Amino acid sequence: MFLLPFEIRLGPFTIAFPAWVKAIIGLALPVAANVSEIVRGGIRSIPSGQWESAEALAFTRRQTMWMIILPQAFKRMIPPWMNLYAILTMATTLISVVGIQDGLTVTRAALVAESRPDLMLPMYLLLLLMFFAYCYPIARLTMAIERRFNVKG
Repeated sequence: MFLLPFEIRLGPFTIAFPAWVKAIIGLALPVAANVSEIVRGGIRSIPSGQWESAEALAFTRRQTMWMIILPQAFKRMIPPWMNLYAILTMATTLISVVGIQDGLTVTRAALVAESRPDLMLPMYLLLLLMFFAYCYPIARLTMAIERRFNVKG
């Protein structure tokens, strides 16, 4: 966020560049790079015989990609996509309700403010329960999508 300007000047106009826009750009660029690598890896994982067969059947490059390669590659891309989603959600501080660091910081601050060591175990168990309640549905959704598209482990 500190590498991007606070405002942009276009001729006589000055446009403010709010922090939330910089945060979105800062998150979107690395995530887009990871997603593109997942897609590239999924497409590259399809055997070259599939491309050659489509060419022998006179499919265009676009037809080959849309009707033969992507449906097969999509199955292979589901697990890494869901994994990236879970990692991004748990790692970002923008999602302060479920971010791991924010949760631990708030828990530590509450324990220090109360200065009651007997609350440590219940507080951390509550935090664990919150993370589980968030991650478990993601895991179940991933398994359902994998079953739907018949992804082999």
